[in-house]
Amino acid sequence: MEETNEVLTEGSEPTTPDTEQQPETEGENQNDSSEAEGNETEGENTEAAENEGDGNHTDTGETAAPFMTVRYNHEDRALSEDEARQFAQIGIQYENTKKGIFSKLDYAAALKGVSVDKLVEEMISIPEKEQREKLMEMYGDDEESVEIGMRIYREKQQADYQKVLDARADEAKKAEEQNKEKISSRLADEYISLKAEIPEVPEYEKLPDSVIRDAASGKRDLLSAYLLWLRKQEKQIDAAKKIEEAASTASAGQMKTQENNSNALGDVFSAGVWGK
Repeated sequence: MEETNEVLTEGSEPTTPDTEQQPETEGENQNDSSEAEGNETEGENTEAAENEGDGNHTDTGETAAPFMTVRYNHEDRALSEDEARQFAQIGIQYENTKKGIFSKLDYAAALKGVSVDKLVEEMISIPEKEQREKLMEMYGDDEESVEIGMRIYREKQQADYQKVLDARADEAKKAEEQNKEKISSRLADEYISLKAEIPEVPEYEKLPDSVIRDAASGKRDLLSAYLLWLRKQEKQIDAAKKIEEAASTASAGQMKTQENNSNALGDVFSAGVWGK
């Protein structure tokens, strides 16, 4: 676990630097501090795969209704079934990571005979206390110089912490870009195979978005994704034809009934006039 570098003035309670907000589900707020910042690369493949389908593709399929809605940053966010599954996997990974870290902290705290909270407070406050003692040895009773030295120390600690965060963000961004390039290369190769199997297939840029997302996610290759999409389109066309035929049959039956009723009325009229 990396040492948290946010420090405190003497006599105050230790605090940790702000970490990223956790999503709020309906009726529930999660206030756990994130101790798993180094494990953000998991799930990037799925996210990059989803982003890979955001090009200029044309999707003629139906727009699916949201699978579920969650609350994040005080705003409702609609998720598809795939997105819900993806975030659930990320959440499970976070929980498992958090449990592992807490278990180690609990072990270390038990050996020292303190609580986990107390152990973390000591980890944060002890370096600052040691720095203050060094400054007091240097400046003696010159409290103003000691406080100036402590302010410089805190600023340096915070700057070092920010460098770590920036490095992690750069690493995550680089990994995401590499993954996107890998997916793009794979899809380019798979499109060649698709074109060989189905010569009349449209250009890659004109493939439906759902086909690209399906193939990019790694669930199936581009050929299988396209064939599955074609099958869905055929089912929709067949269903539309059946509805049209049923409506046509119902309309013809109604017209036949009206014709029979008209003939019956004509017979009654003729019988009344001509006595037939």
